[in-house]
Amino acid sequence: MKKLLFTLCSMATIFVAQNATAVDIVLTDTNAVELGSESLDYDIYSTFSSGNPKIGVADGTYDVGSITLKAAGLQVPGEPEGTLSTNPADVLLYGNFNFDINRTEGEKVILDNQSVRRFNFQSGATLTISNSATTTDKKAVAVIDLGTGDATARSLMMQQNVKITFKTDGRIDSDPIKASTWYPVYVFGDGSMLAVENASTLTITTNTRLGDGIRNPTISVTDGSTISMRNFFDAYSGNIVVDETSKFQIKHSSRFGEQEADVDAKQKPLVATINGVFDMDSKVEIYNTASFVVKNFEHAYGSMLAVSGSFEVQNVTTFANTTIKDKGIVKQTVGATTNIERSFVVENGGTFSTSATKVELKSGDYLANAGRWAYIQIDEGGSFNIDGSDARIVMNTGELILNKANAITKSDGSLVRIVSSKESKKNEIRVNASQKFSQIFANGANIEYYLGEDESITFSTSFEVADAKHIFYNFGENRIFVANAKKYDSAESINSAFEAYQTIDGEEVKISQLYINNGWLSAIAPAIPEPAEWAMIFGAIALGLAVYRKRK
Repeated sequence: MKKLLFTLCSMATIFVAQNATAVDIVLTDTNAVELGSESLDYDIYSTFSSGNPKIGVADGTYDVGSITLKAAGLQVPGEPEGTLSTNPADVLLYGNFNFDINRTEGEKVILDNQSVRRFNFQSGATLTISNSATTTDKKAVAVIDLGTGDATARSLMMQQNVKITFKTDGRIDSDPIKASTWYPVYVFGDGSMLAVENASTLTITTNTRLGDGIRNPTISVTDGSTISMRNFFDAYSGNIVVDETSKFQIKHSSRFGEQEADVDAKQKPLVATINGVFDMDSKVEIYNTASFVVKNFEHAYGSMLAVSGSFEVQNVTTFANTTIKDKGIVKQTVGATTNIERSFVVENGGTFSTSATKVELKSGDYLANAGRWAYIQIDEGGSFNIDGSDARIVMNTGELILNKANAITKSDGSLVRIVSSKESKKNEIRVNASQKFSQIFANGANIEYYLGEDESITFSTSFEVADAKHIFYNFGENRIFVANAKKYDSAESINSAFEAYQTIDGEEVKISQLYINNGWLSAIAPAIPEPAEWAMIFGAIALGLAVYRKRK
């Protein structure tokens, strides 16, 4: 067996068994133990339960195969029979640890916490995980198994200026029961960073926390890499930085920022700059101390996005199950189209804006799956602006719920168009506050309007149909104004474009014949002048002609 060189700065015992697969280290006090530089595996035992034993020294460099923190109650190697290991307090790690798993496939556990306490990386420490044998098409997986931990412990703690870097695929695991109540992964101190590089994928299956509201650590994903959060992610403060080749993935309910920020405590923000892909496949809450700038946004149908902070997307975007709450800002600043594929609610105080020309409601196969129903709801005090040229809503199976007067406009207050798509299956507009629209065009698919008790609709530019109708429910006189009424100059043309139902004794009854009176859609025929009235009209015409001839 090769000679093992260790520098001992403590009373720790090192016991190397014949034909052993790992070097046994017994921690007997809180002094530091340095490791070797031969990429060996280490089993760490403790014979005391108070104080914080130390592995490594500041600025030391250690090539390590793996480190296992052994559980309490085990026979301590090299000690008399009956000498059992105990649970220490935090195990503090100092210096620079390099792990090379040197495999072309499979997994290797590099940190294994079989105790109930935690690995606590101290100021300036680094942990670099790489794989010199990795090929471009298949990578080995380096595993950090954080165990269970007790009710007050976190299993991996990153103090000030600590950096953990995955340069090969990796996974961080923890006991699922423990993970439901605490944060086994805690990127804590100022200057600390969890980084994924070298086209690698890091999957974290346990609860993770970034920052504490007053410190600024970082998660960094670069070089075509991916970080995937498979359990609760709680990002209080700090930075998330993803380059244009990489992806940040949320696969479990998560939140960003502080829900009730304490101004006196000088709450630090959570800033996410994702120049690659933000892949959201579960519920995400963005509080008012958090801001996102995202290049590409992938929003799964079943996930919910709730925003009371700031969320900016710089590309064509699809939203599903989105709520903009008080003070929340959601905006799309690049791209010609914004798609809504499920619910999109702008509450009182919320703001949505898009530089796109078109906002399209797309419910998919509505008749076969009624649960996939796209709708935009704008509440009183909310704001919804479309600022592209020829700004319009395209209804391709979906619903508008308008609880605010003139709810959809450009930022300058000018009106937008509404158009139904020929592929639509059902389109509804619920008018719970009076609305003005620019052109509205039922193009190959009907648009149904459900009016509140006293609300009205004004179509200020034009009102068009093509193989479709505008259908009104809870219809009333002087509530639908048609700007281009002259186009509909006969009963046939009116009834080919419009259909209306009045509420009588709680039932919607179809109006058999519609008219247009002074621009208003009406169930009352225009008054026809009596004979005496016709005589007066013709007399006035004759008088006008006589005056005209006399002047000539």
